Amino acid sequence: MSAISGIPVAELTQSPLDVHLIIVGSFNLSHQSHLETFAKSKQCAISTFSDLTELLQVLYQCPHIPYLTGVIATLVTDGEDISEPVSLLKFLRTAHPDAIIRSVFFGSISNVDSALYLSEQSDGYKPLTSSSEKDVVKFLDAALDAAIDKRGRLVENLALIAKASALTPKEIDVLLKVISGLSNKEIALGLNNSSRTVEIHRASVFEKLNVKNAIELSKLMHGAMRR
Repeated sequence: MSAISGIPVAELTQSPLDVHLIIVGSFNLSHQSHLETFAKSKQCAISTFSDLTELLQVLYQCPHIPYLTGVIATLVTDGEDISEPVSLLKFLRTAHPDAIIRSVFFGSISNVDSALYLSEQSDGYKPLTSSSEKDVVKFLDAALDAAIDKRGRLVENLALIAKASALTPKEIDVLLKVISGLSNKEIALGLNNSSRTVEIHRASVFEKLNVKNAIELSKLMHGAMRR
């Protein structure tokens, strides 16, 4: 059993790719292949974590991660305590109720109540037996579609908030990428601008919204979404 290798954890919030697949746990080679096939078909940046404790530690330190467009795919084995999955779901629901990233679970849970809880509180739980690649990919695809839809609605609302603050269209573009955790260099690459131009737009956004840094900006914009 081995986890898929991918982007280092430290680079998770700095990927220039638009969509992410975060894999938690050690899937077998067959299911690993299914996950890789999905990621490749969707051009996802892949990041891996040994368990949810490791992921939660990063989530507590990186407020941008819940706003990445993508899916957290977690393996839960039979007999395993589901306290960590519960902690993840509660964290996303309470600390980041407008989170874009979706969470799904795979496994072989015999406890009906546990399986039902994960299925109802997340974007789905799928038993892993001899599932075909098509089934796994279809399951992940539905979760990613939900994330993309959520991002679309969030972007529309954030754009309205930004427009009310007299931000220019280019500043709105930069704002959306800043709260997604991208660096100036990556924003410049995505917008086909120089890093200096992005710095100017970024500084203007901070000034108009009266914030000092990206974390304050993220809190302001997502706080406004909850009111």
